[in-house]
Amino acid sequence: EDDAWCNDKMHAGWVDGVAFHYTPAGGDGRCGDCSCCKQEDPRPWACHHYGWGEDDHWCQERVRAGWVDGVAFHFTPAGGDGTCGLCSCCKRKAAHYCFHTTNGDDAWCQRLDKNDADWTCHHYGWGEDDAWCNEKMHAGWADGVAFHYTPGGSDGTCGDCSCCKQEDPRPWACHHYGWGEDDHWCQERVRAGWVDGVAFHFTPAGGDGTCGLCSCCKRKAARFAARAKAAQHCFQVANTWFDAEVNVFAIVMPSRKDRLELLRSRWSKEGIEFQITLGVNITEPGAYWVAKQKGMVPASYNLSKAETANIWVREGGLAGDVGCAAAHRNTMDIAVTKARRTHKGLVLILEDDAIPSNNFKLMLYRLVHNEAPCDWAMINLNARCAHGRCVSPRLLQASSSLSPGRDEWCYWGRNLGTTALLYQADRLPHIRSMLEQDEWDDRRPVCVNFDVALSFISDRVAYYVFPGVLSTYVWNDVSTPSSRVTIDTAGRVKL
Repeated sequence: EDDAWCNDKMHAGWVDGVAFHYTPAGGDGRCGDCSCCKQEDPRPWACHHYGWGEDDHWCQERVRAGWVDGVAFHFTPAGGDGTCGLCSCCKRKAAHYCFHTTNGDDAWCQRLDKNDADWTCHHYGWGEDDAWCNEKMHAGWADGVAFHYTPGGSDGTCGDCSCCKQEDPRPWACHHYGWGEDDHWCQERVRAGWVDGVAFHFTPAGGDGTCGLCSCCKRKAARFAARAKAAQHCFQVANTWFDAEVNVFAIVMPSRKDRLELLRSRWSKEGIEFQITLGVNITEPGAYWVAKQKGMVPASYNLSKAETANIWVREGGLAGDVGCAAAHRNTMDIAVTKARRTHKGLVLILEDDAIPSNNFKLMLYRLVHNEAPCDWAMINLNARCAHGRCVSPRLLQASSSLSPGRDEWCYWGRNLGTTALLYQADRLPHIRSMLEQDEWDDRRPVCVNFDVALSFISDRVAYYVFPGVLSTYVWNDVSTPSSRVTIDTAGRVKL
């Protein structure tokens, strides 16, 4: 064993409940002046309750696989060894799991090792909210306290809490004056507070005993330099990745200049620019036929027939749904062309009521690299009434039907909303083809609802949804009514 061995162990992450951390000569102070630090997982075992498709055989396979994505399993028939009571299948999550990464340079960004000290949930007081916590996080250590913010507690730093707090456990030590330093200099440092991860305390002749009989005491924030460097690098990696890999489009109704202004204002704060594609309102004179001529609505689609067959619960017609579907179809076509030109692998399509979370680029980077399964083709970043099979703590694989087997009818009521959709660019032509077959069927009018259609084709396309109640990536601006619903409830289109 040597430094190279320790470094390899660090990048391997948690193995058999043990993790290593390497830094030359203990430069970050993780475990004093030691180069190679070790940590054993303190998390207890808990009973794993089987879900759909899971049984004792499934659990035993997980045991043989060892630690995978920060989770380990233990199996004993009928809980014979009492590891987690009378439960057969026990599960344990790594306390500080390091996600797998294909790029060694961004190891700090992938790592969620908040183990420098215990993070606890900070309950907001008067005048405190998510924005306040986010500002505190970027401010770093102040008065011996650091904050960490993530919407909905999505990275698990302190459970499901959005705002986590950590107090510095480091003791005070005597600061021996150097050239040009004296009691007056120390008192100035005290008034300055935490600067570059260092704080001072002064009392004449060490009268209060903070650091013995010493007048000037000093304390360093735990891992301040390493954490500040890690956070900065993390944002840089995510920003570079997003700008190099993601084309962004925003569907905006021509009459909604108010929403366009808000959209630009909100997304520009995240450093994100987008290409505008126009929404479609087929109730305007001649708009339906223009949409057909441009291929936004397939030539074979018969709106009059669909309106006649419509027995959907929403009163009125299908004009808003047809316009929404046409706008997304057109944007997909534009996105495919742009992806081939720019060689960017991902496409993000927004609607004009999409509000981004803070640090959106970083959050999306973590989702794509750490949480989304390798086979994903599209991800709904804000699905209402999310329904499907859990593939991670916060991501579901959408199901195409509520009943066994392929059903010829579309169901309305789950995975609703298309506020923000992320696609693999090379899968878009296939997705568009599948939608043309099933969405634009005038015998099944409900299928023209774009969100319903996406769920319907999920037996042939890997479609994943993120529950909108968590609001981790994007949420809806509900200050103004939906254009689609407004147009639908206005009644049928006069062709």
